[in-house]
Amino acid sequence: MRPHKSSYFLHIRDPLFIEKMHHILGVYARCSDYTFCFDECPNIQALSRSGPDVHDASGGKHEFVYQRNGTTDLFGFLRVSEGTVDAYCRPTHETETLIEVFIAHVEKQPSDEKLDYICDNLSPHFNIKFCRVVADLCGVSCPPDKELKTGEQRRQWLQ
Repeated sequence: MRPHKSSYFLHIRDPLFIEKMHHILGVYARCSDYTFCFDECPNIQALSRSGPDVHDASGGKHEFVYQRNGTTDLFGFLRVSEGTVDAYCRPTHETETLIEVFIAHVEKQPSDEKLDYICDNLSPHFNIKFCRVVADLCGVSCPPDKELKTGEQRRQWLQ
């Protein structure tokens, strides 16, 4: 690998992108045993195929006839230090569902450990309800709504 010769192929529109990128990479470089990356994958189709999968030298092959059995939303927590994933399937990915899954995950962790969560910029990850839940779980008081009026204020407080 030659990282000094690599370049980006995307147009970066955020003037703070490089600064944010270095911050995120620093978090990963200094991650604790209980650093988790969190994300969701909505509307995964549950399929039943009419025949078994066939695996041969050219790879796996699936029967093209299938029955749709609805969809599910997958919530995943990657534990960075171990590479393990805790996964939760739920019928929706609304804020209340996110909060339920987040609380369930936090409660599975040792209560005397510092937990770090890294997530993307999806609005439920930094809305006021989520901020209140994080405050409760951390045993701190959540600032009044007027101090967390904007998304930027809430993201800053959550950091």
